[in-house]
This record gives sequence, C-alpha cells and structure tokens, in this order.
Amino acid sequence: MRRCPPPLYIIASIIAVLLLATAAPFSPADANGIVPKESHAEQAAGKAPANESANAPLASHWAGTSKTLCGPLKTDFRRCNAQQKIKFDLVQTGINLRGTYECAYGNATCRGSQNKGTVTQGTLDGTHLEMVVTTPNKSNCRYRGVLTDIMGKGTYKCVGGSELEERGTWRIQRADAD
Repeated sequence: MRRCPPPLYIIASIIAVLLLATAAPFSPADANGIVPKESHAEQAAGKAPANESANAPLASHWAGTSKTLCGPLKTDFRRCNAQQKIKFDLVQTGINLRGTYECAYGNATCRGSQNKGTVTQGTLDGTHLEMVVTTPNKSNCRYRGVLTDIMGKGTYKCVGGSELEERGTWRIQRADAD
C-alpha cells in the first residue's frame, strides 16, 4: 500500500514551530545591527531610555578646540592655523538642538573678537550633527560633523560680520559633571 505525503500546511506548520523554537531572543537592533545604548539589563527591567521619557529636553556641555584651515579663499592669511578654545551648552528636544557658544583665546583671538554666540538652528540625527551659531556681529558659523555620547568632530564655515569667510575643523568632548 502506498503512503500519501502529508498536506503542505502540516509541513509548513512544523517548520515554523522549529524556527521559532530555535530563534534567538528578539534584539531591538536597527537595520545596521546597532543596538540602542541602554543596556540589556535595563531592557529586561523595562526601563525606558532617557530620551524617551516624556520627551524631556536633554542638556549637555561640551568643550574643545577649533582650528582654521589655510589656503586661498578659505580664511584671512593672518588667521592661518588659528586655534581657539570652544564650548557649547546644548539642549536637545527630539532631534532639534538649541544652546550657547563660547570662544576663548587659544593661539589667536576669536574670529571678529566674537567670544559668545547662540546656536540658532541645530539637529542631531543619530550621530550626524548640523548647527548654526550666530554671533552678536551677525556672523553665522555652520558646524557639521559627528557627535557621539562622549565626543564630536567635524568642520565649520563662518560667513558674515566684518571678517572674511573662514573654514576650519573642530573637536569637542563632553564636559558634563556626572
């Protein structure tokens, strides 16, 4: 007597059960395989990450340096390789940033002697940072780069005010007192 093969739906059900039984536990990684920064212990305890708690603004303090680039049409030759100490106090709501900027003498004075500014526009989308700092003389400096939980770096370009255009690089580290 010849045996009939089992119906296809039975085979599919058995395969599905076997796959579910051997699958790894769910991990909330994004499409690039990056797991959010909260620990697995926090996930297991059901704690929400800080940036999801009632959409509360997050404040952070940063300190570092900026350095002008040299070359034609990039900066005033007298400011070639000028280095300043910089600080940012940022408040993040969602991906939007606002805050303040401070500049202090490194090996040269700050561009246009502008020691303070306001972050008038800014976004932090993942680690991609873009922000515009406006100084009292109406200069606008656009900062672009990468900002992680502990450090940031990138390029900037300043226009306006009474100075020539200036381009350079910046590096900062988190200065929060934890």
